[in-house]
Amino acid sequence: MSVTRRGEARVASRYFVPGAITDNGHGQFMTGQMYVEHLLAPERESASALVFLHGGALTGHCWMQTADGRPGWAPSAVDRGYDVVVVDQPDRGRSGWSISADADDFTRLSAGDVERLFTACAAHRAWSGAEGHTQWPGTGRVGDPVFDQFFAGTVPYLSDHALSQERARDAVAGLLTTIGPAVLVTHSQSGPQGWVAAGAAPQQVRAIIAIEPSGPPGREFFTGEPARGYGISDIPVGLDAEGMSVLRDIPILVVTGSASYHACYDDETVALMRSWGLRVEHVYLADVGIVGNGHMMQVESNSDQILELALTWLGTL
Repeated sequence: MSVTRRGEARVASRYFVPGAITDNGHGQFMTGQMYVEHLLAPERESASALVFLHGGALTGHCWMQTADGRPGWAPSAVDRGYDVVVVDQPDRGRSGWSISADADDFTRLSAGDVERLFTACAAHRAWSGAEGHTQWPGTGRVGDPVFDQFFAGTVPYLSDHALSQERARDAVAGLLTTIGPAVLVTHSQSGPQGWVAAGAAPQQVRAIIAIEPSGPPGREFFTGEPARGYGISDIPVGLDAEGMSVLRDIPILVVTGSASYHACYDDETVALMRSWGLRVEHVYLADVGIVGNGHMMQVESNSDQILELALTWLGTL
């Protein structure tokens, strides 16, 4: 799929990365397809596009506009001279649902989950440091217009993390074949998807910016249950015996907010990756004077400041 640039205008191209066609006994159907929006900067400053991969319960919309109506990271990056690609993960949003819709197949967050984890962390105080959450616009409670706008954009997502990562790996690798080398920008649940997609197409990934990638290694934070059999992912990162070494030439930035539950453990994820020889820089926002952010920092009041930090890092490579 080609995209064109006309004069100084920004042109958006919308298309799909096709999935696999299989026969389930009732006919032939496609699984693993991925919806793509491709935005072109009027004055391109970077040779590599930014590919934005959203997290759990969200769609690509979370990169386009904040719940309080400000431009999201995707259009803001376009304004800074980057071509941008925004996707809906396979089995999410406009990519469609390609498995049965039985209740056991998906997870959906309740309003209480969203308040506790993302929007009203200071009130719930479910982890040490949550009381410092100040950057969510509005009260973060049900009935607040900003909360209701954000919550309206949450959707069901695959409960099977391994299957989700397999389908995202194949779709993102296919996308990179189409658009060429790019920088992956991941958030939360899509963190492992970024690792495995880069492992499948390492020559096509210039860098990875991981905003609080899913972790910590080996266990779930809230339940203590075993998780992620490959440390940072649920499926192998590399396609050969070398495993994690396939990522060693890819610069990685991990960003952590001061009031997020990830502040309790992102250092474990980073330490494991560094033990494999990966090039990981870890920025605690509070260490650079940016405080009060929770897990949804890309839509919080100071989101532009955090985007600027990430793009400044990218400009040093």
